[in-house]
Amino acid sequence: MRLVEGFLLIYWRSDVVGIPEEDTWEYGETLASIIQEKGFNHLKLLRAMDVIGLTDQQPITKQTYLSLTHRSRTILMQNYGRTEDDIRALIQTDKDTLMTYRGFIRFLENDLKYSAVATQACSGTQYRKCVKSIAKAMMIRAESFTKLLQDRCPDHVRLSIHPSSGAAKLSVPLIEQPNEEFPKTPWHCTVAMDLDGSYHTVHAREVRQTHNLIHIDGRPQYFRQKSVLWDWNDPSDTGAVFEPQYPKGLLIYPPKDHHAVPFLQSDRVQMLKRLAELFQGPIKVSGFANAAEVNEGIEEVSKFLETSRLSVVDKLDLRR
Repeated sequence: MRLVEGFLLIYWRSDVVGIPEEDTWEYGETLASIIQEKGFNHLKLLRAMDVIGLTDQQPITKQTYLSLTHRSRTILMQNYGRTEDDIRALIQTDKDTLMTYRGFIRFLENDLKYSAVATQACSGTQYRKCVKSIAKAMMIRAESFTKLLQDRCPDHVRLSIHPSSGAAKLSVPLIEQPNEEFPKTPWHCTVAMDLDGSYHTVHAREVRQTHNLIHIDGRPQYFRQKSVLWDWNDPSDTGAVFEPQYPKGLLIYPPKDHHAVPFLQSDRVQMLKRLAELFQGPIKVSGFANAAEVNEGIEEVSKFLETSRLSVVDKLDLRR
C-alpha cells in the first residue's frame, strides 16, 4: 500500500493545561518548517479549525489563528462535544479510552508538578484529584475531536502515535526500540542513541550520566551514549559531526564552520573502524579529504563481520 496523501493534525488541549495560544501557534509553525525542510511533500499540516471549515485550508497568519481559536473550540464542543458522563462511561467500557485516560494521568502528574495546579493543592490527595479532573477535561476534548474526524473525514485512515486497540485508529510507533516497547510521545521524552545505533525514548534524567546531550544548529536534539569513539573533544583536531540516519545508519562529516577540507588522521580512522564493529547499520564518511579511503576501510570491517556472522550461522546449522 502506498500513502498517496496524508495530513498531520494539531488540535487544542493547550488551554486545558495552561499553555499559551502563542506557544501552540509556534509549535505548529515549527512542525510546518520541518515538513518543508525535510521535503515531506505528501504530508500536509492542518489544525482543527481547518477541518471545521473556518480557513478553507489555506495558510493563515498568527493574528488570524489567535482570533479563531476560541470560536473553533466553541463550534467543536457545540457540534461534537462529549459530556463528563459520556467520558466516564467510555472509560468504564472502552479499552482505548481507558488506555488514553491512564496515559493522561501518568504524564500530567509530572507535567503539572511545578504549575499553579500543584501550588494550589493543599495535599497530595488533592493534587491527584486535580490531575484526574484535568485528564477528564482533556478526554472530553479528545473524544470530541474524534467525532469531528469521523464526521468530516470518513474516508481517511487515522494514524496515531498513541497505543490503541486499532478499532478507531491505527497506532504507529515513531521510534523503533530494541525492546519493542511502544515509544513515549515526543513531548514527554527525549531520544537516546546507544553506541550500537539503537534508539530509546527516555526521560532525560535516566541518561544524563551515561549520554551526552547533542546540539544541532544550536538547539538540543537528542542524547548520545558517551564513548571516545565519537566524542572527539580534542581542540587540536577538526572534529566531526555524527548525524544519525534513522532507522539505521550514521553519516559523518566535518563541522559547518570548517572552511578547508580536513583530513582524518589515522587514530580517528581506527576509532571509526572500531565503531563500525559495534554499530548496527551502515556508516558513511563524507566531506573529508580521505573520505573514500576511510569508507573503504569501514566497508572491509563490515564485510568481515558479516562473513564471520554467516560462518557462525552455518556452523550452528551443521550441528542440528
